[in-house]
Amino acid sequence: MTLMIIQLLIVLGALYVGSRYGSLALGAISGIGLGILVFGFGMKPGTPPTDVISLLSQP
Repeated sequence: MTLMIIQLLIVLGALYVGSRYGSLALGAISGIGLGILVFGFGMKPGTPPTDVISLLSQP
């Protein structure tokens, strides 16, 4: 349970810091947070939302 709270705090911290610097920084700092979770905690990254991306790219 404690590990899950630490991971949640990392995600929320990355979102907070990224939102303070603007839209481009939000993606970059969230990527850093994802890297911490993947390489630091050994979590497996999920798949990109290809269904949503393909729906948004249609005219």
